[in-house]
Amino acid sequence: MMEKSILLETGIYEEFQVDKSKTVGDLVKELGLEGKLYGILVNGKKVSGDYRINETDKVVILPVIAGG
Repeated sequence: MMEKSILLETGIYEEFQVDKSKTVGDLVKELGLEGKLYGILVNGKKVSGDYRINETDKVVILPVIAGG
């Protein structure tokens, strides 16, 4: 599992697989991302916090980028 600091400081997307089935909400808590701005895609699709991630799923966490 990746460390929170790596995810929040790189400014690029992070891609990984979970080691056991869990919800997106559980993953958010595990990574310490509650209250942070980011997007989570599972197998290329945006999902809600109650979506269940399986070991074979590809999870991508995208930082929110703002600009003008």
